[in-house]
Amino acid sequence: MKHSPAIPDGMGYGTKSITTDFMVFGKIINWLNNPIPKASLNMNKWNNENTLSAGKEYDLTGKGDVLRVLNGNLTINIELRKLETDASTTAEINYADGSKVTIKPGTRINYNNDLTEILLHKGKTIYNLKKQGQTFKVITPTLQAGVKGTCFEVSVNDQGASDVYLYNGELEVENLSGIRRMVSAQMVGSPTNNMIRQNNFNPDSRYKTEWASTTGFPTLGMFSDKPGSAFSNVVIGGESMIKR
Repeated sequence: MKHSPAIPDGMGYGTKSITTDFMVFGKIINWLNNPIPKASLNMNKWNNENTLSAGKEYDLTGKGDVLRVLNGNLTINIELRKLETDASTTAEINYADGSKVTIKPGTRINYNNDLTEILLHKGKTIYNLKKQGQTFKVITPTLQAGVKGTCFEVSVNDQGASDVYLYNGELEVENLSGIRRMVSAQMVGSPTNNMIRQNNFNPDSRYKTEWASTTGFPTLGMFSDKPGSAFSNVVIGGESMIKR
């Protein structure tokens, strides 16, 4: 397999080469060619980035999968399916099935139409996913993680190195070095896209230190067992999001 080409800066995706062969660049082109979300039909410019402030919510799919800004300000581009939290912003995506993604400050991601694939460029995210038939994927500059239902964390530093912490369940991570299968209390570090290092960690201790104050749930058990909170004040439709 060849290294994937760098993604052009002009598209707003950064310039790092990413994961395996055509994996990421091809996915971005595929996402952009697919029917765009209903909410984007009133937008005129692809480079039109808008801000959501604390307390605002937005249905990313039109099917009850809701982005909620917990504090600070979040930048979102509907056409490019890109969102970014600033240095003081936390946010979460609550799925209609009760799954949840919590996003820390300084994080930038892209997502596909039905929010089953997340492209994490930088920052920290934690996922509490309900079991379902299809596979949920997280793609970083150095690896891809695929799961069907579990609780795990993915982080990417400024150099593009990636870490995955599996709090419970099972998942697979993959890059040019091959596939690794993980079970609860295991983590992998991937400093480059042809290297994966695997170790053990204490899920309860890491969650308490890294995520308890962000998610609002003091223990890992409370977070992983708690379904997504009820949806309210959801905005569907392009320009209305900005005018609220």
